[in-house]
Amino acid sequence: NNTSNVGSTKSQSVTWIDKNAPTISANPSSASTYTKTKSVTVTAKDTGTSGLAASQSLKYAWSTSSTTAPSSFSTVSGSNSAGATSANFTVSGSGLTGTYYLWIQAGSIKDRATNTNAVAHFGPYNFDNTNPTATVSITARASKTLTAQISNVNDVGSGMPTTRTYNYFIKKASASTYPTTASYSGPNTSYQFTNLDHNTSYTVRVTFTDNASNPGSATATQSTVQVPALNSSNTTFKLSETKITNKNITVTISTTVSGYTLQYRIG
Repeated sequence: NNTSNVGSTKSQSVTWIDKNAPTISANPSSASTYTKTKSVTVTAKDTGTSGLAASQSLKYAWSTSSTTAPSSFSTVSGSNSAGATSANFTVSGSGLTGTYYLWIQAGSIKDRATNTNAVAHFGPYNFDNTNPTATVSITARASKTLTAQISNVNDVGSGMPTTRTYNYFIKKASASTYPTTASYSGPNTSYQFTNLDHNTSYTVRVTFTDNASNPGSATATQSTVQVPALNSSNTTFKLSETKITNKNITVTISTTVSGYTLQYRIG
């Protein structure tokens, strides 16, 4: 003061004021390709001076709505240290079919100044966990053959490949399992099984996959035709000469019954 008296000294520490709320981002922020599962990295960042509070947990939910937040959320725990500027969380989606959005609950992330995040959502993300369907019909055209035809192939999610592979399996209806190797694998929508047993019931199974690798299958059961016995009413046997001759003799054998290989023997 004016008389040179010296006053005492006092100090006060000043803490930075942080009013910035943590922000939320996602990678990928959308995914149009149909898959059975999705894995999204959600990042929480604090742009203020306080940094994130320790060991933050993220509350998330998958929803078909892009406008209304879900009413319930799941939790994934984090392990960030106090004051960290960011924290990453891995969010998985599975068992879903259709178009979904990833929602992050408001207030699930906070910094050390108790600022919390606003609600956020990302997407769309496309899922497909529904198996494709089809119909198989079987026709018995000959005594030892069956022809399988696949139709009405349908998939409600990712769709079917442009070039499809159909796997055709066959077993006797009384058998418990199919062969491990398909009788045919390829793009054909029909296949003929041959060299089967007469008058026997068979089950055909056709397998295929959609664009998301979901497996589909269709089955049908049909019996092969009972082959009639050969007799004089359905089989003819003719000789060009029936008397003693020095000429060549022509033998003609024919039948109206399919499934037989006709043979003859002289002597």
